[in-house]
Amino acid sequence: MRVVDVDSHFEPRGFAPGEHPLEELRDKLPSQVDVIIANLAGDLYDALPVERRPAPESLLPQFAPYMGSSPQQIDELIASQPVQPGAADADERVEWMDRVGIDFALVNPGGAYSGSVASCHQFFEDPVDRHRAIVLCNDYLADQLSAYPSRMSPVTILDFNDLDWSITELERMRALGSRAYFVWAAPFEGRSPAHPAVDRFWRTSTDLGMVALLHIGNTPANFAGGWADAGWDEPSGAGAGGFLRFANSQRTQSAQTFLAALVFGGTLARNPNLTVVLSELWASWLPWFLSRIEMLGDANGALGEWTHELSPGEMLRAHLKGSPLPGLHDDGMRVIHEIPDMLVFSSDFPHNEGNAEPMAVYGDALDALDPDTRAAFLGGTMLDVFARMGDELPV
Repeated sequence: MRVVDVDSHFEPRGFAPGEHPLEELRDKLPSQVDVIIANLAGDLYDALPVERRPAPESLLPQFAPYMGSSPQQIDELIASQPVQPGAADADERVEWMDRVGIDFALVNPGGAYSGSVASCHQFFEDPVDRHRAIVLCNDYLADQLSAYPSRMSPVTILDFNDLDWSITELERMRALGSRAYFVWAAPFEGRSPAHPAVDRFWRTSTDLGMVALLHIGNTPANFAGGWADAGWDEPSGAGAGGFLRFANSQRTQSAQTFLAALVFGGTLARNPNLTVVLSELWASWLPWFLSRIEMLGDANGALGEWTHELSPGEMLRAHLKGSPLPGLHDDGMRVIHEIPDMLVFSSDFPHNEGNAEPMAVYGDALDALDPDTRAAFLGGTMLDVFARMGDELPV
């Protein structure tokens, strides 16, 4: 039985002076405070007028004493925090994988160096600078993992505002060992990712044997139309705590829109080898969503004829995989018997919601699985995904 980890991270805390992967763009980089706020609450934060936004120190109280510091000083503060063994060292990572029983891992870029470009929240307005930053981040991760091509794959960052450039970068990174890329649950070049014009990108990715990872940082929520203004700053308002909780209450919103677009826009029918893997988006909602999508196939024809060989639900089952997040109290393993072909294993190492002992985090839910379901969940399903594209994982 092989174990494939679909969601782990390479997370250095910081870098020695002059050694940051984006050093040549250092004067254009956002501070890590800006990046953290964007990840925690960027969609809601941006939806409010500037004068109504909560102060950064109220959202990040641990940084409050340092808010007058320079970005470099704040970076140094973050870099001074301890890091888990294996978090940012490939040799140590493989030792950890051997100990916990992981054969192959998709490794995501980490915030300390890629936070300015790894999500659909863009900090570089100039596409030349943005593309250079992406290349530097991709190169850094590929270089860090290069000694272990049979154990780890760097996850590629792309720019979905420029598909031609992204196709070229996808091809370049596949040559460096990448088997997956971050995708956005947002329009591509100003139109739906299901538009037929986007098929050239999807076809390239599957021809290269690569899967799309839809990670929580790339699922923007829509708080337009007044939803953002709940009087957080009023004397009787909910304050920063309510603001942050509301900001994180809609993480699956755009993921569902993205997936429905691929089903009903014909992308999955036109690209039979495409696979989207959900990361850190929980999994317990998937059976409900699957049934809703299936119902919209509308066998009685009220919504028009469904012309594809597979039903909408069958398409999702074939093309969508999701990783539960038990370390953050996700009860996704509760539904694995309903969708055993859709759930896949992840450690989320070394993030707090993951664990240095991932098998222990899954606990009884993993132990209770029958042998075939357990083998599929831990790695068999993902091995089949790559085999379907004609480019098997090297395990």
